[in-house]
Amino acid sequence: MPARIATALRPADARDARRTMRTSWRAARPRIESSNE
Repeated sequence: MPARIATALRPADARDARRTMRTSWRAARPRIESSNE
């Protein structure tokens, strides 16, 4: 779950991270898939 990553990266910004991860997970998705291969 991307929410977990966002919270783990910025526990203090967990509230804001939830809003940022919404857009961040979108950009991170292709990166994660590429890393998998």
